[in-house]
Amino acid sequence: MSRPANNASNPIFWLFYTVIFLTPLMHGKTQFFIVNQLYHRLFFNFALLSLIIIVTLRNKSLSFRISGFEIFFALYLMINLASIYYSTGKFASEAMFLNLLLGFYVYILVINVVQNVSQLSAIFRALVSSTSLLGLLGIYQGIFGTIKTDGLNLLSNFGHRAQGTFENPNLYAGFLVLVIPLACYFFLFGDDKRTRICGAFSVIILSNALLWTGSRGGIIAIGSALMLLLFFLYRDRRLQEMKLIAVIIFLTITVYLSGDAVSSKVSETPLENGSAAYNLIYPKDSELVNVDRRLETYKKTLPMIWDHPVFGAGLSTYRYNFIKHYPEDELVRTNSVFHAHNIFLNIAAEVGLLGLFFFVMMLISLFRQSALFITGYRRYGIETMSLFGSLGLFAFLVHNLFDYTWTPQACQIAFFLIASLIIKQGMLQQKVEDSVRAPVYNIKKKIPLTGLLLVVIFLLVVSVIRPLYAFRLYERSVYLYAANDLPAGLSYAQKAVDTIPEYPLFHANLSIFYLRQWEQDKAIDKYKKGIAELKEAISLNPAESYFYSLLGEAHERFKDRRGAATAYIEVIKLNPDDIELYHKVAFNYMELKEYEHAIIWLERAGKQLQKAKQSDRKSLLIFENCLRTAIACDESGQYAMARKYYKKTIRLAESEKIICNIGPLRERLEYVEKAIKENNEKAVMR
Repeated sequence: MSRPANNASNPIFWLFYTVIFLTPLMHGKTQFFIVNQLYHRLFFNFALLSLIIIVTLRNKSLSFRISGFEIFFALYLMINLASIYYSTGKFASEAMFLNLLLGFYVYILVINVVQNVSQLSAIFRALVSSTSLLGLLGIYQGIFGTIKTDGLNLLSNFGHRAQGTFENPNLYAGFLVLVIPLACYFFLFGDDKRTRICGAFSVIILSNALLWTGSRGGIIAIGSALMLLLFFLYRDRRLQEMKLIAVIIFLTITVYLSGDAVSSKVSETPLENGSAAYNLIYPKDSELVNVDRRLETYKKTLPMIWDHPVFGAGLSTYRYNFIKHYPEDELVRTNSVFHAHNIFLNIAAEVGLLGLFFFVMMLISLFRQSALFITGYRRYGIETMSLFGSLGLFAFLVHNLFDYTWTPQACQIAFFLIASLIIKQGMLQQKVEDSVRAPVYNIKKKIPLTGLLLVVIFLLVVSVIRPLYAFRLYERSVYLYAANDLPAGLSYAQKAVDTIPEYPLFHANLSIFYLRQWEQDKAIDKYKKGIAELKEAISLNPAESYFYSLLGEAHERFKDRRGAATAYIEVIKLNPDDIELYHKVAFNYMELKEYEHAIIWLERAGKQLQKAKQSDRKSLLIFENCLRTAIACDESGQYAMARKYYKKTIRLAESEKIICNIGPLRERLEYVEKAIKENNEKAVMR
């Protein structure tokens, strides 16, 4: 897109411009820079903090307006910070609070760095251009699945639902709905022909990327914004161009709904992989995201809110709170509890009704100011970016009624970036009536440099440096474990736990060291410490099957068969399709001579195998399961069932041509039949 004029003399602006341009490309799973998300947060914190310091030193102090939006945003920020200390998942809470803080950094910088409308337009263009590049990657992901370069998955495959740089397609869709209305602005009202052409391409790319995410909430959100846009421009002489946008979107949806033909070419089993088009046409087949499931989640969230109505249960505690209230729920068993799928319910559950009140008042203040700007500008016949930026925020909130995408780092940066640009355009606009201007320009407050930097540096240390240090300790302990230096590795693992005691993976890592040392010196206290650390990890994250698996393996090595069986049963609740787990439970019960329980779990494994997809391994698993069941029945004296399963085992071996020695099975079958005959004769004699 075209470069704005008269900006070359402002290097600070172009530095800020570069940071904003990189924002969409620096987050989540897109590994342009092969680093952890933690390093992304560190990069943006230091980049934005450095910009604040530069601007402050240059201007001696920061100019900061005090109005309704800023007041309620500050109160919402404070209650989020306070809620960290009531949270069970403090590590995740700090990361989420950091995302809010980054939005605050961006807001301050826009107010102080952007000096004219040309620079304002350049920032909007940077966001649209960078997101368009992201959209191309999303479309590629949607059509071809996984991009692979040198063995690295740059975009992880999510069943042909494009997800770009985020953890799942819905988060990607949440970012797209923020930016699509801005692309429409440059298409309709760009300064020159090249800008309008680039805007048209951006609209097409981003709309297609959104459709490939398969997010019905995102499509509804953009549809709602489009209707509002038509309402605002219904008298505009350029309405024909808006109709052109509607036609483009309609044609794109038509192509998208026939997308199973494309999916069939890139996947042998497109329906099983859950193509985006299939999920839109048959939403009930996407069990965890259908309307009934969302409504059920909303209902279950209400009791969680009433348990902590004022201040909430703590930032980033929705998952823990849900597991505590509904431990046997299907979402818990399938490890699918992440959020309430509704921004207002989620905020109320985590930071209480007070936090929700501040958040809603912040939105009301923002949209009220935006409405005043738009009303005043339209009286002069001036179309502005404020209208389209407000539509982006509106679409984002509509999408958050169905999918909670408020918390990701890039989404919050984009949200507050657009909000600050809307307010800044109102400050820069000269042709506004006094009645429109008065509520906007209130007070200018000079924030002392020292106080601001102390607060920001403290939050930076708490939010980033401590987790970064803990992960360094964890990585060092893993390296020492591989090098078989257990004492040094144990020391690093313990330090990681002491640094962030609420992170369950660190406890599991420490338990592995204790159990390894117990295997070497057989000191019972090491075993007890290892089990205690595993139980602590499970208490912090009861929905993680890996911890239960470690616990089961530890009990097995200690010959605690009952403890092992109990742990593996918990894993089965979370991963019911893993047949090996059923066999492990049955094996431990057989070691306890509790054959009835072993047979029950083996029969459950058989039923689960019948539901499994057809594969070469399925026949072998059924054969092994029948053989194990036959042996268990034989050992328990249930000869009739043993005969049934021995016959089934032999039949499977012959029909599926499984390589095994059938001779001993036939001998055992003859023995069982002989035993049945003897038992029948004894019964007759009695």
